[in-house]
Amino acid sequence: MDGRKGFLSISDAPFLRFLLPYSTGIAIQYTVGGYIIPTISALVAALFLTRYYSVHTPRYKFANSKYFGYAVFAIFLFAGSLNMYFADKRTNSTPPVSAETAVARISGTPKEKERTIQCDADILLYGKQNGEKIKSDMPSMLFFQTDTLSCLLKEGDIVIFKEKLQPIQSNDNPYGYDYSKAMRQRGYVYSQYIPSNSWEYLGHETPHKITEAARKAYGRLTEQIEGLNLRYRSEALVKAMIAGDTSQITQSIRTSYSSSGLSHILAVSGLHTGIIAYIIYLLLLPLKYIRAKRLIPFITVIATWCYIYVIGMPPSAVRAGIMATLVLIGDIIGRKETTINALLAAAFLMLLYNPYLIFDVGFQLSYTAVFSIFYLYPLLISRLPDGNGIKRRLSSIAAVTIAAQVGTLPLCIYYFHQIPLLGTVSNMIAIPFLPLIMAVALFTIFFRNWVTAYLLDTLLSWLDSLASAIGNIPFASIDDIYVKPYHVIFLMIVIFCTAWGIRTKRSEIITGISCFIFLFIAAESINMSKDKNRLTLAVYDDNDITAINMASPRYNYIITPGISKAEDEVKKMAGTFWLAGLMPDARFATDSVRDGGLSVHLPYIVFGAEKIVILDSDRFGKLTCPDKKLFVDKVIITWGFDGDLSKVCEFFDIGEVIIASNIPWYIRNKTLKECEMLRIPCYDIKREGAYIARLKFRNRR
Repeated sequence: MDGRKGFLSISDAPFLRFLLPYSTGIAIQYTVGGYIIPTISALVAALFLTRYYSVHTPRYKFANSKYFGYAVFAIFLFAGSLNMYFADKRTNSTPPVSAETAVARISGTPKEKERTIQCDADILLYGKQNGEKIKSDMPSMLFFQTDTLSCLLKEGDIVIFKEKLQPIQSNDNPYGYDYSKAMRQRGYVYSQYIPSNSWEYLGHETPHKITEAARKAYGRLTEQIEGLNLRYRSEALVKAMIAGDTSQITQSIRTSYSSSGLSHILAVSGLHTGIIAYIIYLLLLPLKYIRAKRLIPFITVIATWCYIYVIGMPPSAVRAGIMATLVLIGDIIGRKETTINALLAAAFLMLLYNPYLIFDVGFQLSYTAVFSIFYLYPLLISRLPDGNGIKRRLSSIAAVTIAAQVGTLPLCIYYFHQIPLLGTVSNMIAIPFLPLIMAVALFTIFFRNWVTAYLLDTLLSWLDSLASAIGNIPFASIDDIYVKPYHVIFLMIVIFCTAWGIRTKRSEIITGISCFIFLFIAAESINMSKDKNRLTLAVYDDNDITAINMASPRYNYIITPGISKAEDEVKKMAGTFWLAGLMPDARFATDSVRDGGLSVHLPYIVFGAEKIVILDSDRFGKLTCPDKKLFVDKVIITWGFDGDLSKVCEFFDIGEVIIASNIPWYIRNKTLKECEMLRIPCYDIKREGAYIARLKFRNRR
C-alpha cells in the first residue's frame, strides 16, 4: 500500500469500490426507510449508464469513463439499500392476531433461565386464513414456564401452543440497550411466554446431518473442557477462548479484563481464529516432505471453517475465516492476495448475507481493529526502535497493539464508556503468550494429558492475575465517558486523516485537520452553553420500578415511589442518560427535598416552573372536594393507584397525565379511557417508552 497515492490506494484494495457504496446504502436505508433510496439510486445508475453508453466514439467514450464509475457506485448503493429494505420488510411483517394455535420447531439448544426455559424456535404454522393454517418459517423466541416437561426440550423438538406472538420490545429508556434491535439483527422479531398448560409435545425432527454433527462436536468439546479439572476461572477462560461459551464469565472477570484492556480475550474473535488457523497450518507442514505442499492451505481452509461452524459462526470468526480463505486460495493458485483487500472482501460478503451486521458491535470492532493494524502499523513501526531479535519483536508487538487500540478507541468509548490507559502494556505482555496458551489448551483437550493440563491451569492463572493486577492499579482506566455518534465519526476522521498526513508528509492535510478540530470544538462549546441552565424531568420505563428523575447541571435527584433500595436497577436504566446529559451523581430522595428550583413533599413536586402530583394510592378518593381546583402541569400515575381519574380531577385541573409501565393492565386501560373522555393529554410509558421533558427555570422574586 502506497500512502502517497491517497488515503487508501484502489490498486491495493479494489473491493473498496464495492464495499463503500454498498455499506453506505445499508446505513442510509436503515435511517430513512421506505423505498425512496433504492428508487433514487436506481434512477441515478440508469442515468449515468445512459450517459456513458450514448457515446460510441472510442476517444469520447474514454473521456466519459468516469460516468461508468459513478454508475457502479450508484448500482452498489442501490444493492445495499435494496438488501436492507427486504431485510427490514422480513423483520417487520406482523403476524395476524389470532387465538388459534401455532406449531414451532426448537432450532437451538434450550437455555435455562431463572423461571423459564428460553428456546430459539422456527414458527412453522400459525393463525388462520380462510380456515387454513398459514405456513411460515419465522424465527421467534419462546419462553416456556419451567416444569418437568419443558426441562426435557431439545433442539429439533416440535411443539404446538396457543399462539399469542408479540413483537420483541425494548424498554426504550434514553440511551439504553435496545434489546429489540439486537434481536432483530439476529433474525428474531417475535417472542411469547408459554405457561405449562398451554403447549404439547408433537414429536422430534432430526436436524440436518451436518448441523447435528456440529452440535454433537460442540457438546463433546465443552465436555472435554469440563473434564480437565481446571480451576473455575481457568475453565471459564478456556470455554470462552476455544468454544465461544461465555456462560461462566462472571461480572468480576469481565470487570478486571475490561479495566486492563484485555476484554477481547474473553470471546472467540478474529485473533483466536487466526491463531487456530495458524496452528493447523503448522501441523500440516510435514506434507511438504511428501510433495503435497498445495494441500496445506486447502486442508487449513476446510479445518478452519469446520471449527467456525462448530462454535456457532460468530461474526469476528467468520471475518477471520473469509480473510484466511482468500489469502490461502491465493497461495493455492499462486496469486498473492493483499490482506487489506481480503478484509474488505470479507466485510462485503458478510453484509451481503446479513446487512444488519453493520450495526453489530463485534462486527464494527473486529473490522476497525484489523483495518487500523493494516493502516497504522507501518507508520508506528517506522518510529519504534529497530534491531534484531527481542527488540524487533517487542517493537512489532507494540506497533500492532497501539494501532488496534488507537483505531478502535472511539468505538470503545461509545459502547463501553471507558478508556483502558494501561491496555497497551497489558496486551504487550499477554498477546505473545496467547498462541502458546491456545496451543496447550487444544493439545490438552484432545489428548487429556495431566502435565499439559497443569501447565494450562498455570498459564491461565498467570493471565488472570495479570488482568486483575493491572485492572486494580489506580487510574488504570478512565470510566464514565460518553460520546455521541457524531463524536465517533469526528474521532475516526481525526485519527486516520492525521495518520494519512504523517505518512504522506503533506502539510495541507495536517493543516486541514487542525482547522477541522478547532471548528468542531468551537461548535460543541456553543452547543454546550445552550444547555447551561437546562432542567430535565424523566420517568423511566421498567415493569417493576417507576423512577422519577429531576436533574439540573447542579443536582440529580431520583424518586422511586413505593420502592426502596432500587439504586442498582435505576442506574442500569439511566446511567448512560446521566453521562450523556453531563449530570451529577444521582441522589435518591425519600419524601422531602429542597434544592435550587426543586421542592419535593410527596405527593407534590415543584420543579422549575412545573407543578407535579404523583398518584400511587387512592388518597384523593377519600378526601372532601375543595372549593377551588389547583392547576398541575403533570400527574404521574404509578403502582398502587386504583382510584378514578375523574375523582382526582375534582381536586386538580390537569395539564398532562403520565402512566407508568408497572401498573396493572386494567388500571392502564381504564385510565386511558378516562383521559380520552376528559380530553386530557396522556403519555403511556408502556407503549411509548421513557418520558423525557426539558423544563424552564421558575423566576423567583
